[in-house]
Amino acid sequence: MYLVESKGGAIACMLLALVFLGTWPAILAQLERRGRLPQHTYLDYSLTNFFTALVIALTVGQIGDAKPGIPNFIAQLSQDNWPCILIAMAGGVFLSLGNLSTQYAWPFVGLSVTEVITSSIAVVLGTTLNYFLDDRINRAEILFPGVGCFLIAVCLGSAVHSSNAADNAAKLQSLPNYCKDGTGAAMVSDHREMVQYKGVLCGLGNGLQFMGGQAAGYAAADCVQALPLVSTFWGVLVFGEYRISSRRTYILLVSMLLMFIVAVGVLIASSGHRKN
Repeated sequence: MYLVESKGGAIACMLLALVFLGTWPAILAQLERRGRLPQHTYLDYSLTNFFTALVIALTVGQIGDAKPGIPNFIAQLSQDNWPCILIAMAGGVFLSLGNLSTQYAWPFVGLSVTEVITSSIAVVLGTTLNYFLDDRINRAEILFPGVGCFLIAVCLGSAVHSSNAADNAAKLQSLPNYCKDGTGAAMVSDHREMVQYKGVLCGLGNGLQFMGGQAAGYAAADCVQALPLVSTFWGVLVFGEYRISSRRTYILLVSMLLMFIVAVGVLIASSGHRKN
């Protein structure tokens, strides 16, 4: 089994995971706008994500010789690991439900704000639990100020949503009446290959997060939850979010992104080094 053992390698894994996990929501939101049913999209995504995880297990999990206490993936299949398996399966169920809930939230509040709120809550709860469950490998005096930065970011994210909603209402009032009747036909098209790319990106991102956390501590690996840095970029570039918005909205948006950058840096700085 291949293990990342250096702190530098762990940080590289976490940053790459951040890019992957911040990109797949943008692909799903794009399909949502093209009229594809969320149920079909999520089913394709889940299957591709599963097969990506299986490929990682059969490749990364089999590279190199087994170490004492760390057998390769195939060897673990015959071991009596049911308590660990059930805990992992429960975690997968909660993750899937969270992803599905997030998918339904995007059409109502947009890609950027949804990712800000969900990722910040995940960091506040998950990082705290990971710190205590992972033998306190991370530096608490650095880690928890980073969690505080995420809390500030979620407050800024709520302010961005409120300000942008007011901007959108003003934009609608300025449109001609024929643009407000809602009679335009929606363009529905099936792009299953895009969903498959999304599942691969999410699977790779999750795998890299685990690999980075194994070396530097899983609490520090929660820095990948700053994925709004990436998803907001796609939201602005591809979907035109915040286009022709007010100065107040732009100031809040930039402040939110800067706070996420600070949070990522602080969480990475709290990385420990697992000795075994």
